[in-house]
Amino acid sequence: FPDCLQMLSQVFNPVRIVNLPLFYLIFCPQPILHGKHRDLIPIPDLVGFVFKQIRYPDILSKPVYQELMYLVCRKDSDYHDHIHPKELNPEKEIFFCWGNDYQQWHDRHWNPAVRALIAVNTGSMLQHYLDKPDRWAIAPMSVIQSISPSRELVWYSIDDGPPPRICYQLTNRYSKASRLASIETFTRELEEFIEKSSGICRFEDWMLT
Repeated sequence: FPDCLQMLSQVFNPVRIVNLPLFYLIFCPQPILHGKHRDLIPIPDLVGFVFKQIRYPDILSKPVYQELMYLVCRKDSDYHDHIHPKELNPEKEIFFCWGNDYQQWHDRHWNPAVRALIAVNTGSMLQHYLDKPDRWAIAPMSVIQSISPSRELVWYSIDDGPPPRICYQLTNRYSKASRLASIETFTRELEEFIEKSSGICRFEDWMLT
């Protein structure tokens, strides 16, 4: 499960799960793939979340929220707010790829041939290597909020920073009529949660312009 599960899991409690029988919820950083054609697994009545827009005839993809990216480091570091990428040494970076748009932004500011100090597999692993003042990482607010309370970490804004991370909700275009009410209930709960959350905001069409 990706880091967004920790954040969005607050939407649910056992009562709500009981009240939504036969309702499947999957969080995944990339589309679920299988077979030699690497198609999406056609699970009916599934609600999924990815951070990359996809287009499949049987899948409805809807942007639901976006969040900004920030520099993360120790409290005793020399980094600061409104820091520019040119002030950051890529050899001190704890790196995680947040998607294709993020990687393109990263490659514009730092030579792709220069290796980061450490590359991790999940955003939650960043905290384990930010143990020295000169080390830094970039992460969205949902991840920062999940790791910073237990660590001596702070975050700063980045001038000319990476593009916001957009979360897309996936549903089956041909979900059974008997499941639509459950999907709509979940979607309303999710929208209410996003509205109340700091660090993320509901996605609006104007954000594409």
